[in-house]
Amino acid sequence: MPITATCPNCGVRLRAPDGAEGRALMCPKCGNKVPVPLASPDEAPSELQLVVNSYIQHNLMPCEHLVGITCIHPLVLVAPGIVAALGLLLGLVGILVGESGILLVVIGLPMAVLAGLIMIAQLVERLTTEFSCTDRRIVIKSGLITTQLREMPLAKVEALLMEQGLFGKLFGYGTLVFKGTGGTRRTCKNIEAPFDFYKRVQQQVAVAQQHMPGGAGPRRTDG
Repeated sequence: MPITATCPNCGVRLRAPDGAEGRALMCPKCGNKVPVPLASPDEAPSELQLVVNSYIQHNLMPCEHLVGITCIHPLVLVAPGIVAALGLLLGLVGILVGESGILLVVIGLPMAVLAGLIMIAQLVERLTTEFSCTDRRIVIKSGLITTQLREMPLAKVEALLMEQGLFGKLFGYGTLVFKGTGGTRRTCKNIEAPFDFYKRVQQQVAVAQQHMPGGAGPRRTDG
């Protein structure tokens, strides 16, 4: 399906043919190079699930296109969940045993409560945090009561760093770090589908930096 691109110089709308995503077209009116974004979320086949009511979709700039969204992987809830269940089990065993099991109650119940609170906090963080990439910027939104918004223009990305350990490879999560000019860093920690998001960002960064004087794509670093 053809993709619509808008010339940032004169505002002319161009229809790019299939397969032109990530490339640049010549504007017939002013001769400016027009970057072609990836297909819109409803058109593009993607392994990244685009959240329907996401923050970024309601806060796009004029002519800005959303490329992909990801979030924190649910596996972060497993470890505190296991600890909470273990603490609860110890506490119940201690209660059933009686006086001889008071030590198990003292250890188990506080452990279950603490781990439960940590799990709730991580659940809230997962539900209120999203990592987005458009054809202009990287946006990280977080916060429940107050919203924290961190951005990085694609043209300022100098390097991408992918960190994925053994469990990340097994269960499909990882951390993506963007290094920008002036030492700026943006981190997408423990995200779902990290390589899909990585590829989306890398494509858009390459397109954005083609229009910079002497621009070159971002340096790639895989962990």
